[in-house]
Amino acid sequence: MNKKKTITVALAIITNDQNDILVVRKKDGLYFALPGGKIEATETANEALIRELNEELNLSFNTTDFTFLANHTTKAANEVNTMVEGHIFLLNKNLTQTVSGYAEIEEVLWLSKANHMNYRLAHLFTEFALPKWLSETL
Repeated sequence: MNKKKTITVALAIITNDQNDILVVRKKDGLYFALPGGKIEATETANEALIRELNEELNLSFNTTDFTFLANHTTKAANEVNTMVEGHIFLLNKNLTQTVSGYAEIEEVLWLSKANHMNYRLAHLFTEFALPKWLSETL
């Protein structure tokens, strides 16, 4: 029997002035997910989040720009036989700048409450962020 591996990531819930939520799809990935990425051994979750948002979306933040919400573990959407442990943060303000993908990001989208069901969304997003966003408890 194969033992599942676990990837530990730092992810951000980022909204805009219309209360749309930012999601990204990696190259060769089928699912849209919260922006962020893997935490390196020498980093805190918050430091990893800042680095990943800069590398993948060219966004610059400070650690104080985010509030830690929770850890959530579930099945990884784009990797077989893998679990993902997400350290999930909320950006403390609405993002007003244009966002483009860099590095391994293929596509960047702002999901609205009217169109989110038209996209394939990662498990962590649908289990944790989506219910909070839809119920406006963020």
